[in-house]
Amino acid sequence: MNSEEKANIYGQWGGAPRAGGPRGNGERLYCSPRTRRGAVYRKLILAAAAGAGLFVPIASAQNITFNQADRLNQYYPYDMTVADLNHDGYPDLMFSLPSSFDLYTLMSNGTGQYVDWTIPTVYCPSAPIGVGDFQRNGNQSILVGFPSIYGFVCGGTTSPGVTFSEYSNNGSGIFSEHGRYPGMAVAGVVADFNGDHKLDYVGLGNDNWSPSGIFVQLYYGDGYGGFSNPYRIEALTPETTPTGYGFNITAGDFDGNGCPDVAWVEQSGGPAAQKPILSVLRVAYGDCKGDFNVTTAYSGNIYLNTLHTTDLNRDGVSDLVATWAGNGTPTGGVQIFYGQKGRTFAQKTITDNEASDPLVVADLNGNGYPDIAYVDYVNPLNPTSTTLVIRQGDASQAFTAESTYPFSTNQVDQMRAGDFNHDGKTDLAVLYSGPSVPSNEKGFSFLYNTSSYPGGACPVPAGPGINVCSPGATSGTAVNVLAAGNVDNPAVYLELWVDGARVAGYGSTNELRTTITLTPGRHALGFVAIDAAGNKVSKTNVVTVQ
Repeated sequence: MNSEEKANIYGQWGGAPRAGGPRGNGERLYCSPRTRRGAVYRKLILAAAAGAGLFVPIASAQNITFNQADRLNQYYPYDMTVADLNHDGYPDLMFSLPSSFDLYTLMSNGTGQYVDWTIPTVYCPSAPIGVGDFQRNGNQSILVGFPSIYGFVCGGTTSPGVTFSEYSNNGSGIFSEHGRYPGMAVAGVVADFNGDHKLDYVGLGNDNWSPSGIFVQLYYGDGYGGFSNPYRIEALTPETTPTGYGFNITAGDFDGNGCPDVAWVEQSGGPAAQKPILSVLRVAYGDCKGDFNVTTAYSGNIYLNTLHTTDLNRDGVSDLVATWAGNGTPTGGVQIFYGQKGRTFAQKTITDNEASDPLVVADLNGNGYPDIAYVDYVNPLNPTSTTLVIRQGDASQAFTAESTYPFSTNQVDQMRAGDFNHDGKTDLAVLYSGPSVPSNEKGFSFLYNTSSYPGGACPVPAGPGINVCSPGATSGTAVNVLAAGNVDNPAVYLELWVDGARVAGYGSTNELRTTITLTPGRHALGFVAIDAAGNKVSKTNVVTVQ
């Protein structure tokens, strides 16, 4: 699966693997929109290898272009989740509906066409709160929650209590309820938090014992689709309100110790409380044994939203990116928190007073560094102009190079990233409303990436495996490396080994793109993709350097 496509449900995180290469037995323990103003990488490890030079990701500013394909969504969805549900290599999209027991789905038919699909549930409204191979059978199951915190009306129906359910997948996108578990979970992340190679779930919600409280809590997975009772990690303060459709919870390795951590935003104050808005960034640092140390990473009088995990600067420690808006002032932009091994964050603020969520972090120009995409509005409550802004990432981390894409006068609800036409380039899916969209429907567009990738494009295989697009059998001493991996759970880590030594590692991505220098002769290039449960797939190619 493509982890760029699944940032919103898995979180994105990564850490340094333990020793062990493509054939080794090394173990890897792995474990979104604010209110409008005025109203989802792992580690990058560099190591010297015999005969190999340290690599530098390809970096150059360029124009990023799209072809737009529009369609209406008649069900007025409020949330959008991406995952490959039918094993065809194309990401599918699930939409949460405000007054339905069903998850409306756009399911790929394996040729780039998307058909209407329905996933029935027992919840109304219902929302996918996690996706993964919880039963270790190679199929993507869904955790479905009852987001009563939204306050939508479901025609007088009653919810099945303070619970969430796992819906098992037969492999072709047909789902049935497998189990129901205590606790109203409205959002969360999945990873192996206790090192047993089984997916666990950390959710934001309440439980049967304190239904009026909001907690961050851990559910241990048993590897057969079952989960334990919740173990509380942290209780939110009574005045704190979870914000955004994704509730701003994500996962990553923010201290670089190889264990998954969890980050979330707590928000209080605002006009209704007659207090200044206060956003607090909290991080629960994990120890790979199921225990956490909770700290406050940031506190400020701004709206902080659409929290994403990535590795912007390719230093091997997960970073956080969010949109921000001023407290009653027409200011805003993007806030970056660079993770540090000492459990601190270095901050960078990008000011763009017309910026708003939603936000996507993905490599859209194929240079090996994640870019930051968000929306600029002129008159945000009633847009007279809407523009998609892409701040291009590179080694400098200046984010001054921009590409823009006009989006009429639409009000954008959500954006997700994924290779929706399977050409090896990262596309965008956009959910929106606007003057040309009926008031009881939503507009939806695929923005197919037509940019010229400097090192070429490389699609993922349909099933678990690694597609090595470069190098071929022979190469010069400057070896361009391009590979894409697919695994049963999020591709938490992609590694490159040269002659038995690890040379490079990319986090929170399905793609490894770089250039290395090798001496003349034959070299074995080993590629390893490791998922959130610690499962590995690998491939070894031999290249003759001339």
